Amino acid sequence: MAQLRPMRMLGRQLCVAAALLMAGCDKPAIDESQSLVGAKQLPTAKALSREVIQINRGFGSATSGLLFYELQPSNTLTITLTHQDAHRLSEVTDGKETFNLSANVASEARHDLWRLRPATLQGIEWVVRPADCPQPPTDTFPEAAVVFISEGPKPGVEDDRVGVVDVPAQYTCNTKQGIEARKLVERVLQTFPLSKLAVEFDRRRDRVIVPL
Repeated sequence: MAQLRPMRMLGRQLCVAAALLMAGCDKPAIDESQSLVGAKQLPTAKALSREVIQINRGFGSATSGLLFYELQPSNTLTITLTHQDAHRLSEVTDGKETFNLSANVASEARHDLWRLRPATLQGIEWVVRPADCPQPPTDTFPEAAVVFISEGPKPGVEDDRVGVVDVPAQYTCNTKQGIEARKLVERVLQTFPLSKLAVEFDRRRDRVIVPL
């Protein structure tokens, strides 16, 4: 009987740990004070962990193309590089990479990006910015866009709910929350595996000569 006692204690400890984990999942994903977009309250971490999160870069550039990061609830990260074919007037996929992130890396990335999640997902027509950023000038483009997708039960995208957050470039918003939003996205991207497509995207962008 003495040998069973440590096993019972271990089982009790595991049950307590599981209960604490479940309790944490049932709490709001972040505190209101952590939101960079003025979200008063978010769904629980458990609910948000089921969403797809995208980070998209390259808006406004015809030469570097577009770079898409997509983090799935399964912790799978897909990176896609595309460019616009001027002759065919269509988007061409240059390459796609898939990585299986560790649970810790994926969880930390989600928790950081939830600071940019709107309280409600109102569709692609409703673009959110950091709370202290003014409306951008016309004909300007964000540094990146973070997209939150809550997939519905039907196949396809018909019943999906989507929220889009623009991460503004420095020249359009250099406020406290604008700066923090850019740093946050950069920090998250640095935790992802090294990507040949990201290197190619940066190489293309560095080749662009900005006229004086």
